[in-house]
Amino acid sequence: GYHQLVEDRSSLTFVVPPELVQKFMDPGGLILDVAGGSGINAKILGLDASKYVCADIAFEGLRIATEQRRGMCVQAEVGRLPIRNDVANSVLCSWSLEHLMNPETVLDEMIRIVKPGGRIIIWGPNWDNVFRKDFPQFVHRSNAYIWRVRFHIFFKMIRNGIPPFRYNP
Repeated sequence: GYHQLVEDRSSLTFVVPPELVQKFMDPGGLILDVAGGSGINAKILGLDASKYVCADIAFEGLRIATEQRRGMCVQAEVGRLPIRNDVANSVLCSWSLEHLMNPETVLDEMIRIVKPGGRIIIWGPNWDNVFRKDFPQFVHRSNAYIWRVRFHIFFKMIRNGIPPFRYNP
């Protein structure tokens, strides 16, 4: 249900203005969306489906991307993408990097895939969503665990000067 939730609330959850992201992209070249889920970035950014590739491990998100004809989909672990070196003009990664076990490996993959002179555009983190009731990482966890994580993140945000209640509905 997570990917459908993102689809239903896509206009509300895109905190970074689309025109800012578009400013740094090469719309004429291949765009690879790492951990792209349902290809929601293609919808929000108005990307040409013939030049958009969504890579994600979750079949459900890729199913939505395929049904919506948002571009080519690749089901793969984003730390080991089955994509040649130096092929993408732009690489996107939105609200995902902070959830991955080995973000350094994923960054290495993005660097490997982007063409020389291309752009890697990353936005996030999605820490404020841990205060939502439907945060997907909490589905199979106890309430005690959930609140321990929430308090830990809350106080870490305060210490780092990040406003903890810039709520993203």
